[in-house]
Amino acid sequence: AVTFLTDDGTYCVAFRGTDDNILGWKEDFRMSFCREVPAQRRALAYLKSVAKNNGLADGGKAVICGHSKGGNLAVWSAMHVEKNVRDAISAVYNFDGPGFLRNVKCSEGYRDIEKRIHTVVPERSVVGMFFYYGSRYRTVKSTAKGLYQHDAMSWLIEPRGFTPAADIAPEYKKVNKILSRWIANMNEAEREAVVESLFKLLYSTKATTLTELAADSPALWRAFVRSDADTSAALKIGLRALFADYKKK
Repeated sequence: AVTFLTDDGTYCVAFRGTDDNILGWKEDFRMSFCREVPAQRRALAYLKSVAKNNGLADGGKAVICGHSKGGNLAVWSAMHVEKNVRDAISAVYNFDGPGFLRNVKCSEGYRDIEKRIHTVVPERSVVGMFFYYGSRYRTVKSTAKGLYQHDAMSWLIEPRGFTPAADIAPEYKKVNKILSRWIANMNEAEREAVVESLFKLLYSTKATTLTELAADSPALWRAFVRSDADTSAALKIGLRALFADYKKK
């Protein structure tokens, strides 16, 4: 994370998204069944530190933002910080970051900042629609293709801001609907089993980053074939549920 002081005296707190490390992506997936993950706790601690050191509770002004997982951390920290600090936050910008489990949306902190949250996604958004239960978002144009539009450096800008797009592409709305239904149809224990089994499989390839994994894709298949019975069963259950939802599309 990093904090900028803008010309008008506003503090802009920006959170980074997930890097190439498989461990970081595992934490992202754990959001599907965990009420809180370590990155969220650390983001809240960072925002509290910024608030204390810069007088946000005493008339200061702040904007919180982040891309991808950083967008999730921006919203999380803003909704959990003390009320007097939360009142100093004029806006929270979530740039194509995942949302939260439904129970989080019902919390007092979230309701307090909900109208100040600005969600911005590209036309081919998947990450930003994961656990997104709201209805207000801005769609922007991108120079990238498909899922690569998640890269915010590909988003088009004009002198006064992002180049707007009409909406998320219909085929990606369909994909997001399938994924949302798949997650909703599994209980937390089932989600945990699928996630833990998936990453147990990934780690068995000896890769530590997604780049390493992509460079030796046959290793993933070999790992699946050699996986133990529990890992194989959990993954088959998850995939079977996913394909069942796909057929219902």
